[in-house]
Amino acid sequence: MRGNWLFKALDRYAGIPLVWLLGWLRKALRHMRGGGVDAPVVTQVLAIKLSALGDSILLIPALRKIKQAFPGVRLTVVCTRINEVVFKGSPYIDSVVVIDIGAMARNPLKIGTLFDKSNHYAIAFDFDQWTRLPPLLALASGAAQIIGFKTKGQYRHFIYDHAVEHRQGRHEIDCFLDLVSAVFPALGIEKDDRKLEFPVTELSKKRAIHILQDADIGSDAFVVFHPETPAHGSQRQWPPAYYIGLGKKIAAAYPEMKLLITGTGQDIQSNQVIAESIGSMAKVLPAISLPDYAAVLTHARGMVCGNTGVMHLAAALGIPLVALHGPTDPRKWGPVSDAAVCVWSVIPCSPCLYLGFEYGCSTNRCMQSIGIQEVYEALVRVLK
Repeated sequence: MRGNWLFKALDRYAGIPLVWLLGWLRKALRHMRGGGVDAPVVTQVLAIKLSALGDSILLIPALRKIKQAFPGVRLTVVCTRINEVVFKGSPYIDSVVVIDIGAMARNPLKIGTLFDKSNHYAIAFDFDQWTRLPPLLALASGAAQIIGFKTKGQYRHFIYDHAVEHRQGRHEIDCFLDLVSAVFPALGIEKDDRKLEFPVTELSKKRAIHILQDADIGSDAFVVFHPETPAHGSQRQWPPAYYIGLGKKIAAAYPEMKLLITGTGQDIQSNQVIAESIGSMAKVLPAISLPDYAAVLTHARGMVCGNTGVMHLAAALGIPLVALHGPTDPRKWGPVSDAAVCVWSVIPCSPCLYLGFEYGCSTNRCMQSIGIQEVYEALVRVLK
């Protein structure tokens, strides 16, 4: 959604007045009926998160906290094809509703038919940060209470019963937990509550063995390079030539170590060039499912990548990780893992992102300022 300019334009210029109007009507109707909302019996809770992969992995601690607060509660998540794989594998989620944003844009009346009216949600949590569609979905769910972020400059909070400030300098895991704490302040948030999870199934573990054999890795020690960045975020990419230089340094220092270059189908050709430039110890992984990819990562000795959903996946799995940050702020988006090290640009305009799309320039000079030697030394540290 961050890269879809048509959606962003509709969401902002039609969404803001619509959210304001419906929020005003909701509050006016409640006032006519006698004021506030009685505390509902919490048997069903709705959580809305329409994007993206990394955000969804970071959301799991908050969903886990909800289930801890109410062990018998039925938790439903509304998501899209972009992130459903994260939620469908989670033990904390009882059901998943997958929506098609394009279909809703073409026919907004579909929002009214999305939810089963026999479900009586006590609370709807809107965990998105900037779009106006999630508040509308929360309203359509009929939830007794709606909680979400009041994000600076986004004007999306008018429907909520509880609006929690979305803080720019706070890690996104903690922002998500802030929403839960606003409803359940007596819970308290401990360090262990920030722990990430991504279950790896036995089937994916078995597939990973064959995938590594087919990639000519087998049982050899290997490090993963994931040069890929989101399609809308080329500014986050560490240059391919730098990955090549890093790979050659690893080959010289660790002659028994192999390199596995990973990405989706769109990056296979570019990854092949990187692998061929490094030498025979570098292999390219074909595009595979995220659960199988997670299983492959569990065999890795280490990983180097930029700020992507895969970075948070590696952190959730506890993979020794070097995470590269230029436009993104590691204080907000860094990997949450004791096995991870962040290397970030120190040029004055870095970081420039807050919500994930407001890049300060069209180049990636901040990523170019991160040197090969600096990343190599960080990788040596995590490998030890």
